[in-house]
Amino acid sequence: MKRYLIYGLGCLLLFACTQTENDSGTSGSASADGDAQDVAESTEVENDLGDETGGTPDEDGSARNNGDNGPPVIRTPQQGCNNDEFLLPPGWTSLRIEPQDFSITVAADDSAKVNYEVIATLTGGGEKVLTEALFLVNNSGVGQLNGDGEFSSFPERGGKVSIQAMAGGGCIQTELTIITVYKEVVPGAEPLLPGWFDGVEQATTNPASPNMLYPLDGAAWPSNLPPMVVQWSYSFGGASSVFRLDFVAPYARVHVYGDHATWKHSTEKYAATIPAESWARIWKLLGGSPHKVSVVAAVNVGSGLAAGPLASAPRTIHFTDDQFGGAVYYWNTKTSGIRVLDLTPTPPTVESIPIEGGCHGCHAASPDGETIAVSFPSKKIDGAPGPPGSSKWVMSLHSVDSGAEVDWLHPAAKEFLGKDGTLFPAFSNSYWTEMQRHVVVTQGPFPVAGGESPKRRLYSVDLNNGSIIQLTNAAQGVGDHQFFPALARNGQFLVFGDAVQSKMISAIGSSRLWRMEYKGGMGGDPEPLAGADLPDLLQYYPAITPDDKYVVFNRASSNTGDCAVVGGKGGPGSGGSYDNCHAELWIVPQQGGQAVRLDAASGPESAQYANSWPSMSDKVAGSHYWVAFSSRRSYGFMQTSKDEKKGSPPQIWVAAIDPTKVGTEVDPSFKPIWLTGQDLDGGNHIGQWSVR
Repeated sequence: MKRYLIYGLGCLLLFACTQTENDSGTSGSASADGDAQDVAESTEVENDLGDETGGTPDEDGSARNNGDNGPPVIRTPQQGCNNDEFLLPPGWTSLRIEPQDFSITVAADDSAKVNYEVIATLTGGGEKVLTEALFLVNNSGVGQLNGDGEFSSFPERGGKVSIQAMAGGGCIQTELTIITVYKEVVPGAEPLLPGWFDGVEQATTNPASPNMLYPLDGAAWPSNLPPMVVQWSYSFGGASSVFRLDFVAPYARVHVYGDHATWKHSTEKYAATIPAESWARIWKLLGGSPHKVSVVAAVNVGSGLAAGPLASAPRTIHFTDDQFGGAVYYWNTKTSGIRVLDLTPTPPTVESIPIEGGCHGCHAASPDGETIAVSFPSKKIDGAPGPPGSSKWVMSLHSVDSGAEVDWLHPAAKEFLGKDGTLFPAFSNSYWTEMQRHVVVTQGPFPVAGGESPKRRLYSVDLNNGSIIQLTNAAQGVGDHQFFPALARNGQFLVFGDAVQSKMISAIGSSRLWRMEYKGGMGGDPEPLAGADLPDLLQYYPAITPDDKYVVFNRASSNTGDCAVVGGKGGPGSGGSYDNCHAELWIVPQQGGQAVRLDAASGPESAQYANSWPSMSDKVAGSHYWVAFSSRRSYGFMQTSKDEKKGSPPQIWVAAIDPTKVGTEVDPSFKPIWLTGQDLDGGNHIGQWSVR
């Protein structure tokens, strides 16, 4: 047997890779002290190799000795690097690098060393070690290779490398796979758990295995959110249950160990917040992507584990290098106020904006995050009590920090925003400076006693000088109910919804999206946004991507008879846009084109998750779009449905979109993640993303 000794520095971990020797009996080793050694007791070759240069080869691969009349010398072809073929010197039948292709596992903070050598197999059956071979490595980010063939891996680096050697007139190579592993036992759990789990057979998956409930399979994660909370159910083992959480990438492993006492949440329900160091290692180890996440359960018998550990079905998670920024401003039904979830600090912080007046939704934060426009209902009309059943929604602008109304608003703008039925504010980065502050709103009086609303139009309001310009009218070909404006960040265009009819804050029946040039607030001729202008469907709540290339929007059926009525004011059973249980996320080019359903983000068509109010982040460093939206899907077991007909209380979820896949036949979205830091108590709606 030929034995190669692979070792980890620091903890003196030993790894042995064995390989059956050939008939010649050659043996070799990788030294435990890091010094490269020649192969010991190599076979001495007694046959005469003659002139190894072999003269000039003929076209048939043979070569003649020095002298034209000598017998031909056969030169064997060898498959080399990149599948290139070259001819070996005379007397050689093959050339190889030892050790051959294999994998090693090393602790995350350690380094592994491997000693390589080049061996030629000779015609007579013997072997020769080529001590003057030149070694190269193709992946210097994983480790380094010296000229003598000694490879040293870097700590926290896993991957696959090609070890190449220049010898015998050509290039040959072998592969080395390095898997780096980090293990952590949570406080209070048995410290010996890592060894106990390593000492039992591989876990199996069957109906008795843990059932992972969160995260969702196929989700994408930014790099700067706090650690996820893994949630699962498990019915066996009871108080003797112990667990290992596995995060397995192609070239890295993170294992977290705990038990029934440390992770029990409720009867047969478990929740584990990943420790901060293990969470950081998922990114530090650079082990490739995606990760397979699973829960392995076993039974502690006092001095080890019972045989037969059980593993949940693995879920695929994409850990990205993207980083969130800014804040999400959402409406919380429990506090009846707007909450600001600041994503910049770690962990995120959440606080309320102290605005008086009860319910104040339909809000939007200014691009600088300092001002928020809110609409709230009033029982008074022009300062006097209105008729029975009447109400109006008026808009005001407030400081995010103090909640007080801003003092710089032009009186004419303030008066206009205070008129009946002013809703759905929209801002643009290009029109939010000290010299020029614009907001686009919907305005039209609310009905009496819940009747159908009158006509509603879009207006551009210059908040600094008080000028007001009506942007939509019947002569343009639009209908009588314009809703939900979204203004591009570059200020060049806006997208809005046009409904057949409206009721309160909801589009009813059907609605289409339209696009209009903004022209500094003067507006232009609107046109239907192709791909989002289908008849007999609700298409609404447009949100423009940070680069102004695409529009993410809601699409739903107005046939909501199978949905529950929420509160009697719109909602899933109203046939309207508000909280429609059939709401799905779609994306379309801002100039119009083929609309694509965001399948992973939306979930199954029959799920009735009510995916509503998309909002795009413009403060993400990375390669994806990120969309925040409210959804009635369950957050594991921590936020679930109390009424199957209504679904779970709405929560803010965030999904990644790959812009390189938009417009292809591949779904560009990922499964969403629950936005860490938001309120679990009550429902959360209208997560508007801005800076903080």
